[in-house]
Amino acid sequence: MSDVPEDLMPIAAAAKAANVPERSLFRAVEKGRIPTTKRDGVTLVALPDVLTWAERRAAAKLAVVSAGAAPAAATAGSLPAAPAMAAVVGSRYGRDPLPPADGALAAEVFDAFEAGKAPTDVVREMELPPKLVLDLYRQHKELLSAVGPKGPTLVEHVAQFESFASRVDLELVSMRAALEQVFARLKGLPIPSREQFTCECGARDYHQVKVLCSCCGRESWWGFSPPQK
Repeated sequence: MSDVPEDLMPIAAAAKAANVPERSLFRAVEKGRIPTTKRDGVTLVALPDVLTWAERRAAAKLAVVSAGAAPAAATAGSLPAAPAMAAVVGSRYGRDPLPPADGALAAEVFDAFEAGKAPTDVVREMELPPKLVLDLYRQHKELLSAVGPKGPTLVEHVAQFESFASRVDLELVSMRAALEQVFARLKGLPIPSREQFTCECGARDYHQVKVLCSCCGRESWWGFSPPQK
């Protein structure tokens, strides 16, 4: 990928360059919050775009931490503005510092919940205050209940598919064992198979064997007969 511009790089490398959690950046890309391009089958992101997203994310987090020490903060769970972040993020690639996006952090946390993450996991991975995560967790549940019943999440769909695949595997194993028993019994019969039998008259596939009833002693013929002409 020698023709790739310097500011384009794989997601993992961009996360390291921007000093953000790789999982968080992958989630942002999956949600379409950061533009991507593909070269030789590799998904690439522009570092300026990643830094823009990272600055908004850091600004919102800083606002939450700063607001925690201020009296009479906004209502529980809300994310106040953080003008002090302008001095922290500076300007990169000729861009002015960006104002914090309160909803961006909430959206990222909601994405983590819907991906099956527990609040404790979100606190550890995103390094957010536990009270904020707990407030967002409650708001997330309230929002879901407000819109009515929701279909299974991606995690639930995957779990259902894995359960179904496991059952299918067990059934296939059972069927294979049963078929092997049938083939073993067929091989043990003292008569040739249709494909193995050829008469001196040149006929193939047609042969019969005499069967004796061990109860009454009657004999009968069982086998394959040519079609009636």
